[in-house]
Amino acid sequence: MNDSRPGVLFDIDGTLVDTNYLHTVSWARASVDAGEWAPMNAIHRLVGMGSDQLVKRLLGHESDAAADAHNRRFHEVIVDAKPFPTAADRLARVHDAGLVVVLATSSPADDLETFEKLLGADDAIDAAPPRMTSSSPSLP
Repeated sequence: MNDSRPGVLFDIDGTLVDTNYLHTVSWARASVDAGEWAPMNAIHRLVGMGSDQLVKRLLGHESDAAADAHNRRFHEVIVDAKPFPTAADRLARVHDAGLVVVLATSSPADDLETFEKLLGADDAIDAAPPRMTSSSPSLP
């Protein structure tokens, strides 16, 4: 994108789309899948960190099994994600004010695609991370 207008960067996962508790449940289930256990209140405080940091802080060691299980478990609950009520309107207002609207996320590309569908604000989004083939569940 070659645009010299000022812009606003919006995080989508947990900020525009209500996913923090879904990630908490997914990490709790993933820890059990990996043969560990972690209390949800501890998990919730860490949601938003990258999985490499979260797992180490939560379990005290690295665990590829937990990180892999989280992705699988999150895809089981992503169908319960909803955009926050004013999210699409907020993006539209920023865009209509002449600012560039850019989405940001550390989420996998297939989750980003799902979140963008949920938002339904394509006309207000000027840029987002590149998308890849989706493996997320389809949404109505």
